[in-house]
Formats: sequence, C-alpha cells, structure tokens
Amino acid sequence: MGACLSFAQKVQTCCASNIDDDDYVDGLSEEEIQLLSNATIENTPVQAYNFTSAKILDVHDGDTFQIAAIYYGQKTRFAVRLYGADTPEMSSKDPVELKAAEAATEFTQGLIAGRIIHIEVLTNKKVYDKSKRGRVAKGKFGRLLANVYIGEKSLAAELISQGHAKPYFGGSND
Repeated sequence: MGACLSFAQKVQTCCASNIDDDDYVDGLSEEEIQLLSNATIENTPVQAYNFTSAKILDVHDGDTFQIAAIYYGQKTRFAVRLYGADTPEMSSKDPVELKAAEAATEFTQGLIAGRIIHIEVLTNKKVYDKSKRGRVAKGKFGRLLANVYIGEKSLAAELISQGHAKPYFGGSND
C-alpha cells in the first residue's frame, strides 16, 4: 500500500482486497512477529508497574501528585491518585472548600514532598471490576491509583484521621 494514501483509502483498499498477514507486521523483527503470533490472554502478562518505591516530585493537592520511579530500568514520571481518601479540590470556587483543600495539600506536602515513599500501584483485580483481568487501575483522568506509605503509615489513613479527607474507594469522584 502506498505511503501517500489517506487512512480512509487504506481502509477501502484493505477491505476490497485479500489482506496478507505481512501487511500488518511492517517494522517488526522475526522474533517480535513470533512472540506476538503466539500471544494469548493466558500467556501474556499484564503491564506491571513493578516498582514499590518512588520519589514525590510534586503535590498537586491532598490526594494527587507526580512521582518519579524506576520503571524497567528507566527513571519515569507518573501521575498518581491516592487510593482510599478524597481531599477537597484546589480548583474549588467555594472559599471554605478551597481553604480545606489548601490545608490538605499542605499536610500532604509536609509528609511526602521530595521524599522517597513506598507505593503500591493497584490493579483492577484489587479495585473495581474483577473481570478486567488485572489491568492497572486508573482514575478517570488517567492517573495511577495507588496506596502510599510513609514507613508503616498509610497516607490515606493519616489524611482521614487528621480530618483532611474522607474515605473514598472509587466511583463518581474520580
């Protein structure tokens, strides 16, 4: 197929002709083709966030932050939504909620900003729908959902016990 064909033209051409398996594998090595050819749900691991420690780079609000983690040998940044607690939003127009959001953010910053913490990235097997076969759980904004610990203390539990958050385990808030 010509490189200058539009996507619609390529679809029409594909649908109007016999498609060779080779049409789908441009740019793959023989080893990659073999690996993918033999892939099934049962023998293909779910993408795992195989890190348990991370450095807090930025605290957006009481329950949302950016981390740096070593992911497959590379320093990588991720957005994280704390699991188990919901703090007031920094974007609130309500002055009372905004003041509470600022207090929750300051509390979280005081505990974790710039520190290396223990993190447990959740999968959908642990959260929400078990039928999703262990896919990594993410909130509606694409952030990883995770438990965060400072030593043995849960950040979510600390926020709740100090009155900066309410318990939250998924649903319409994220």
